[in-house]
Formats: sequence, structure tokens, C-alpha cells
Amino acid sequence: MGRKPKIAVVTGAASGLGAAIALGIAKLGYIPVIHYRRSNADSLRTLKKVRAIQPDAIRFKADLGNDRQVAKLFNHTLQRYGKVDAVINTVGDFVYKRLEKTSTDEFRSLIDSNLSSVWNCTKAVLPVMRKQRSGHIINFGCSGAERMVIREKTTIYYFLKTAVIALTKTWAAEEARFGIRVNSISPGPLSSSVTKPKMPSGGYVHFEDIVSAVHFLLIGNDTQINGSNIEVTGGWQPGY
Repeated sequence: MGRKPKIAVVTGAASGLGAAIALGIAKLGYIPVIHYRRSNADSLRTLKKVRAIQPDAIRFKADLGNDRQVAKLFNHTLQRYGKVDAVINTVGDFVYKRLEKTSTDEFRSLIDSNLSSVWNCTKAVLPVMRKQRSGHIINFGCSGAERMVIREKTTIYYFLKTAVIALTKTWAAEEARFGIRVNSISPGPLSSSVTKPKMPSGGYVHFEDIVSAVHFLLIGNDTQINGSNIEVTGGWQPGY
């Protein structure tokens, strides 16, 4: 008998980068749980593509800012598969506005999508991974967020991503004894990004570049790659 496939919860996987990651790890042999919140039609399209590779893949709707809904997501995954080998936290809304133009509702939404989602999903899965004595958690920062960067129209987004990287490094240190690895990936400007700065390489970061970084973290056997932040930027840095 062959080994049981590994199970990965991919948040924000209905479309965009999350969908590309779900499809990419399906090709790697993982069964993705495709999380979505509002994009019902997109999540169905992504599920169809993923099931062409991994027929047992599922989708699950949840508001990741709500810890009770997050608990339901992971309980359902455990009931279905009996384990969770990886969580890839791709959810993270972006608002390109000066602080004076940013509403309180937008501020709270940014916190929920970029920070609370990572906190809730990680807190929900850690007991499972500790029991398994294994697991990967991959979070998403952004280029330059490992050092505090003040940017005129992205201040909130950047300080939340800085917090995500800080949590990533702390969880890595605390959970390493259980065989759990917690790392982050920080993309530079994507081909789909709202803003389009001049790039040193002449081209923007593509989803495939990020998927390659995810593959690297999932398939590596080096337990010392833990608490790392991998920047995929094409040489670009904020303020360049």
C-alpha cells in the first residue's frame, strides 16, 4: 500500500494566488482543502481544476476573522481526512489609500484578513500538528515587511505584514520541538498587483514564482529551514 496523501488547507484559494497554490500543491501530491469566503463561483472553478489532479479535494466556506468558523473549517478537515499536514495562509486584503482616506471599516477588515486570519488558523491547527509531531505552516508577508517600512498609501498593510512575520518567527521557535515548521513568503509586486512600480528585472513576480517557493518549503527535509522569510521580489525593494 502507498502512503496516504498529505492534506493542506489553503486559505483564499478560490482565485488568484491562492488558487494557483492549491493547483500547484495538488500536482505535488497534496490534497488541498480550498477555503473561500464569498467567491462561490470561483471556488467551484478552482475545485474542478484541482479535482482533475486530486479527486478527493474539497472546498469550505468560512470567515477567517471568526474563530468559530475557523474551528468548523479545521474540524471538517479532520473529520474528512483525519489529519492536516500543512496550512498555507494566503488571505490578505489590500487597500491603497492614505490613512486619512481609510475608513474604520476598511481598517478592521485589513486586520481581520491579514492578521486575525493567520492567528485563528494557526491557533486552530497547532494542537493537531503537535499531536502528529509534524506539520508545515506557511504565512504571507510582503517585500520589505521584515523591517518596519512606512509607505504613504500602504502603511496599514505593511505593519500588519510585519506582525505576521514576527508571529511566524515566534511560532517557529516555540513549535520546533513538535516537528512543526513555520515559515513565510514575502512577494514583491505581482503581475496582478494594484500598483506597478518599476522592476529591476524588467518583469513582475508571477504566481508560478510563488508556487515554486511553496514547493521548496513543503518538500524540503531540512528542519533548520524554520522561522525563515523568503522574499520573492525580482530584486525589488520598497523605496527602490
